[in-house]
Amino acid sequence: METVHHFGIKLSSDDERQGFIDLGINLEPAKPLPNGNIITSFEIGEHDPRWMDARRVAAKFQITESILTKFDQPELNAAKALCIFASSQRGYPEPSEKRGYLAATFDLSEQCAKCGIGRRQIRPFRLKSAPVLKRSIMQLNWIFDEYFVAHDVWTAVFEPLGIACWPVVLDRTGEEIESVVQLKISDHADLILDEANGIVCPTCGRTKIRMDLRGFCPEPVSVPAPIFKSTQFFGSDSNAFNRVLISSSLYKEIKKDRLRGVEFYPCGPSLNAVSAPAFSSKPVA
Repeated sequence: METVHHFGIKLSSDDERQGFIDLGINLEPAKPLPNGNIITSFEIGEHDPRWMDARRVAAKFQITESILTKFDQPELNAAKALCIFASSQRGYPEPSEKRGYLAATFDLSEQCAKCGIGRRQIRPFRLKSAPVLKRSIMQLNWIFDEYFVAHDVWTAVFEPLGIACWPVVLDRTGEEIESVVQLKISDHADLILDEANGIVCPTCGRTKIRMDLRGFCPEPVSVPAPIFKSTQFFGSDSNAFNRVLISSSLYKEIKKDRLRGVEFYPCGPSLNAVSAPAFSSKPVA
């Protein structure tokens, strides 16, 4: 595995590229801003001999930095469970205005307005139009623990493993989109985590953990289904979601069928792991 840093940088002119050019770093195509500045980015691994110099140059122009881990294929193949992430989000749940999708899709009777924990899906997601997914696994913006696939992909890959689905409907008419389904993820398992990363909500007393993409995903205490969620909640501010994990058998099916749109983090021992799960969605007494 290798830890990789993604830097978003802001340049005032193309001349400021020179420091990166001298290091042999190719910046992504620039996005010009109305004030004449340029937004661009690059990735570099900590094992790269240019890492320290690249970090020093980036610090002069940096506006964002995110950390992720890239795994070797043997590490992915050997994992009994893997965390699944969308490569990018696509579209929005509707009604998107004033987050109207929340009341349209979820039971909010136990949701905390402060931390976001407690909502429960009771109705299908509503979309503005029918997405064309083909062989892609899709995730919506704002919804980080649900996935959507083409109906024929669900029938071929997911249904044989006992994975059910929710229908998806058009927001304007309520008509079911026959070509797309949402994977129904009903099972949960505790992840083996240490308390150090937990933040207790001052309003509801429930715990949420900030996402950390350095190294392996924390191991689950069991693999209850081909696809399942963590009992623990992750996120920041009012955004709360569960991590979604899959079994090695589902991972192999996804790879065999060459489905796109997702990345995988194998579960393994963590530096912060303890002998028993530390977090629960239940309120602190």
